[in-house]
Amino acid sequence: MLNLKSIAYPLPEDVENARRCGCYDMANLLIDNYLANPDCPEVLKERLLLEKHNLKTIKTSFPYTIEEADNLLSTTYPGQYIKGSLSENLINGNLAWRFIDGRMMVESRVVEDARKRLAGFKESQATISDLKLRDDNISYMKEHKERTAIIRLRSSIKPLMAFGSLARINIPVVRDSDSVSDIKFTLASKGYKGVDDKSVMMRCAHFEKTLEENDEFFIEYSYKIKANYKDIKETKGEIDRKKFSEFLKEESPHILFTPYLKALANEIVGTITSPSEKARAIYNWITTHVKYSFMQEYSTIENIPEFAASNLKGDCGVQAMLFITLSRISGIPAKWQSGLYVTKESASPHDWAEFYLPEYGWCFCDCSFGGAAYRSGNIERWKYYFGSGDVFRAPFNDMCCQTLYGKEEYPSDPTDNQRGEIEIKGRSLERSEMEWKADVLDFELPGENE
Repeated sequence: MLNLKSIAYPLPEDVENARRCGCYDMANLLIDNYLANPDCPEVLKERLLLEKHNLKTIKTSFPYTIEEADNLLSTTYPGQYIKGSLSENLINGNLAWRFIDGRMMVESRVVEDARKRLAGFKESQATISDLKLRDDNISYMKEHKERTAIIRLRSSIKPLMAFGSLARINIPVVRDSDSVSDIKFTLASKGYKGVDDKSVMMRCAHFEKTLEENDEFFIEYSYKIKANYKDIKETKGEIDRKKFSEFLKEESPHILFTPYLKALANEIVGTITSPSEKARAIYNWITTHVKYSFMQEYSTIENIPEFAASNLKGDCGVQAMLFITLSRISGIPAKWQSGLYVTKESASPHDWAEFYLPEYGWCFCDCSFGGAAYRSGNIERWKYYFGSGDVFRAPFNDMCCQTLYGKEEYPSDPTDNQRGEIEIKGRSLERSEMEWKADVLDFELPGENE
């Protein structure tokens, strides 16, 4: 299996030069030459094999020429996007690009990023409704201090190829925690083998079957989730570094205390000594400086927090990982959490963070929701997502970059697991080779609908 942690290892100078110049074909030839060299160390081979995989992934992440992306945007957003303005938006950093084998190529999610990042674009009605849901939740939480939901989900994954192959399937499911309880698995598709123990940090339901056309693997379950309102005041309690050492340490390949991130943490925190105010300063900096942007595959980014802090952009997971890293550098225990953002109407992948304060325990932190609120001028919602959460979650993962139980091949997403994995002999299916869906079967707010 490819080793994700090897992304922190250096590349040979000529391979690095070819990659930086966008000469991907040359980089692959150089990698093959190193792999054929009997003197090449095994650890360097791990890095080179991962780079070979990532070069292919990057090509699929940047599929459009300038002309193709410009035409796509003008067709998708008539009257909002000005045809011919793409180059200006690439230069000012609103949209992502790579130079690949002699051509400037534009990100695959250019349509979604344009709506998020270009000036003058109107919010969709679905987004407007969702933001109202968040604001209504804040009003409820401030009055009642806590909220409970009972949610029933159906998560499914469908292969689009490899029929006739024996496949192992992992579908992420919720885990028991301080906020999640009463999990009940009610129905599963053919091939079902069982669910990971609740102690597994990236919990999955497992399936195994020889694939047939129209196969769809699914699991249905219900759970109770509770959220608390925490109006965090300045704290002075000392962090027990020994007790929380697991949440204060570096974790390769991404949560690394690099010279740049240590300098940035010092710039943000300065002379602040209060744990709560250190965490607040980090949250405030990220939500006011790092703009939301859809991302290329995480597996192709050498250091995710450093990417966010140097490019001043990133999606929910990138911002969460930056918060975790800067918090740990500053002596604040922090950890990863991810899964789905769930409403009565839909469910979609989402990442966030948690941090610990002696006076408040583990506290919720959603930088991407907070940043969106800040940029829209909603200061109440911006402040709320530092410390307080909501019940609109299905928490699957309490760690990232972990090997899934029973997985033998390099996953399509080695950083996180929100959609699921299909593994056949020799490889995992890519996202384009399968379909994923999460259906909200029921969403109850006990005591509120009576």
